[in-house]
Amino acid sequence: MGRTVTALDETTSTRDVARERLAQGALRTGEVIIADRQTAGRGTPGRTFVSNTPDGVWMTLALAGPPAPGVTLRAGAALVDVLREDFGLDAHLKWPNDVLIGRLKIAGLLAEGVSHASTPWCLLSAGINVLQRSFAGTPLDGVACSMRSAGAGASREAVLAALLNRLEPALASGEPLPGVFGARSRMIGCRVRVVEDGVERSVDITGLDSTGALLACGEAGPERWVSSSSRDIRAEDFRPGTQPTA
Repeated sequence: MGRTVTALDETTSTRDVARERLAQGALRTGEVIIADRQTAGRGTPGRTFVSNTPDGVWMTLALAGPPAPGVTLRAGAALVDVLREDFGLDAHLKWPNDVLIGRLKIAGLLAEGVSHASTPWCLLSAGINVLQRSFAGTPLDGVACSMRSAGAGASREAVLAALLNRLEPALASGEPLPGVFGARSRMIGCRVRVVEDGVERSVDITGLDSTGALLACGEAGPERWVSSSSRDIRAEDFRPGTQPTA
């Protein structure tokens, strides 16, 4: 991974570039596409990811083959390990694709399956806030943080290199997903607020199953979530036994 790097000053999104290179037959497995600025960075469906300044790692990794079960969680776990072990930050995973410091989002990841000439590919994208000094005065104030604002000095190149070094073994690992997630998340055992289709309710997060689905228990009984595109999971911080706050 990372032996081929396509570096751009600016693009709509690195995922768009990956799709274009795939359509041209030029994309290589393990190729990393990285940009200083994305003018249309995307997160989960219907959401944007602010990445229009050269302050973060905005990247897409191309992998031949369909997305493996739990690929986003395994990649998120690799990033948590990088932030904890290489840069001394108390990072943790928020299911299904965010990395937090406390209650603030420092990174988001997203895997997408695409195909070309009947051949499946996985496009794994990540956005990591690295150099921003502050988000004061922006819509991200009180929502996001960066490595710098959290107290860790690092270059974007060092963060990218550290992540790629950990991604390859992490994605090849056969470690069961519940263990991967449980060692790096604070959600299990928490009571959180969930907003779904405009309706807010409280649920208890009880675990993760072998496919990467999140297990919860609400008033109507056990629940199993395979996607969060319609759910907004909220808690001030994910620590077992905590209650949702306003």
